[in-house]
Amino acid sequence: MQFRHPEILYTLFLLIIPILIHLFRLRKFQKEDFTNVKFLKEVSAKTRRSSSIKKWLILATRLLLFSSIIIAFAQPNFRSNNTVPNANTIIYLDNSYSMQANGKSGQLLESCKSQLIRFLPENKQVALITNNEIFEDVTKNEIQNISFSSNQLDLESILLNAKSITPNATSQSNLLLISDLQLSDENISLKNYDINLFKLELEKETISNIAIDTAYLSNSNPTTQTLIVKLTSYGTNGSTTSLSLYNADKLLGKSSVNFENKSDTLLQFELQNSSITKGIIKIEDNNLAFDNTLYFNINKPAPIKVISITEVEDSFLKKIYTQPQFNFISAASKNVDYNELEDAQVVILNELSEISNSLKNNLIKKAKDDVVFITIPSLKLIDSNLKTLYQNLKLPEFTSIYEKEKLITKITFQHPVFKNTFDKQISNFDYPTVKKSFIVNTNFGSPILGYEDLKPFLIALDNNYTFTAPLNIDNSNFQQSPLIVLSFYNIGLSALQPTQLYYTLGKNNIIDIPIKKSGDNILTLKTESQSFIPRQQQFEDQIKINTKEFPEQAGNYEVIYGNTVVYDISYNVDREESILNKIRLENDSKIQEIKSVPEFTKISGFTQEVDSFWKWFVTFALFFLIIETLLLKYFK
Repeated sequence: MQFRHPEILYTLFLLIIPILIHLFRLRKFQKEDFTNVKFLKEVSAKTRRSSSIKKWLILATRLLLFSSIIIAFAQPNFRSNNTVPNANTIIYLDNSYSMQANGKSGQLLESCKSQLIRFLPENKQVALITNNEIFEDVTKNEIQNISFSSNQLDLESILLNAKSITPNATSQSNLLLISDLQLSDENISLKNYDINLFKLELEKETISNIAIDTAYLSNSNPTTQTLIVKLTSYGTNGSTTSLSLYNADKLLGKSSVNFENKSDTLLQFELQNSSITKGIIKIEDNNLAFDNTLYFNINKPAPIKVISITEVEDSFLKKIYTQPQFNFISAASKNVDYNELEDAQVVILNELSEISNSLKNNLIKKAKDDVVFITIPSLKLIDSNLKTLYQNLKLPEFTSIYEKEKLITKITFQHPVFKNTFDKQISNFDYPTVKKSFIVNTNFGSPILGYEDLKPFLIALDNNYTFTAPLNIDNSNFQQSPLIVLSFYNIGLSALQPTQLYYTLGKNNIIDIPIKKSGDNILTLKTESQSFIPRQQQFEDQIKINTKEFPEQAGNYEVIYGNTVVYDISYNVDREESILNKIRLENDSKIQEIKSVPEFTKISGFTQEVDSFWKWFVTFALFFLIIETLLLKYFK
């Protein structure tokens, strides 16, 4: 027999106290005078014998009573005789965020931790695998400290981890999967693993959940931007919730949401076109907690680099592409700085007739990087290098010239260049004119501006924008039209990459921080409660960081370089965890199902405890208490 709490048995030594009291007979007798001395002696003798037997019986029952109580608290048990001492015991505990759901005994993860702490044998080596840690011989304190992780493991990864930590590769291994079964086992053959699989399938009280699915920007312009927030309801059609939008502690907007007859909805918030460093979106939902909050930030964008390669005067471009939105550089075709060209996001080919072979090759290379090209043709004959460049840009051929004056009268208001620019569609305005223009294929690209004869004046094809006439003041008065500002400005803004509002924890996030290298300083990511140094590569004009392993917690992080906050990055948990439906394992028939951790400890092949005997000793204690009561009441 073994005891779960053997230290309690030391209290058995206290039983010597009632024995000593009995032996010393610490009792006072009262004197009573009798006239009949003979009768007195008989009564006295009988009384002493009867009293002595009764006291010994009461002492014995009390000793047995207290002994039973003490042994019951020590929790006696026997070890199983059919154990295999060399069996490897491995447990996988799913600590993904879906384990925040509630079961019959409270939150799933906390309930599982409590069971493991309570029922795992202390004298048995047990390996524990979680989504982010491996314990070859886990302790109760280590189990207690397990928290949620954004990492997710499929069944194959779990089996590989189990195989790697098996202390005795020649003996049988038993692996228990404790999970809500939101894991995958596609294309896995269990024949490759000499292991017995068991699963403890956790039941959720409800599979309903409302989650903040995603957020992104739309319809950005120089003054405002629209934040789109998508909410998804899983199994809760008809439910309602409220959503709040914050920048740190400042409330920016609030809205109520009703999921009547739909599973998702989109909310729009009009925001000023300024940076939001600590954006937080919150909803009220009593199911999973992690997807009730979405962290995001809108960093102030770096100026868009524009380079104009020109053979004519281009001061009108300098007036359009100004700070702080743009960095504008103008260069003659023979004096282009290739380092500046390498960094350019917008390239303007302004009425060129010839370029060098090296410039042609650099521009063709640049075109493969999805850079925005704006082409203004020249009425002069162009050389072979320029023809080759135009072919690579998929531009129309500029050969046939129309020498009559035309009015620019058509505006495609729904084109992305002009969308949300005009309050209303206008048809009567001061039409610009061109004296000479090129005749191009009307099937090329999509027209943005057009002539009165419906021929295109400005065409878009992917990231390439092409005018069909020179814009110099000798050929057109388009430079005096407000349309030129709207056209070039909005095309320039199209080079701005979509703002990454946040990143996902556990993913291979590669982020470019736009800051110039300064000495031996390194970047640090920091919140109020934690900080870490990510893997990073330093370049002259930016630092590239990788944040796959860290951080582990969602939140808004400041990027600190030296002692200065230079950038902000937000991280969130993968929203796949928001779906609470179970996935049926393809190998389900090969996995034995159990109902609890105690059941797992009693499976053949494990060192385990059989049923404890403390209940029997409680019964014995009650029995001896009844015997003592009867002795005191009826034994004279």
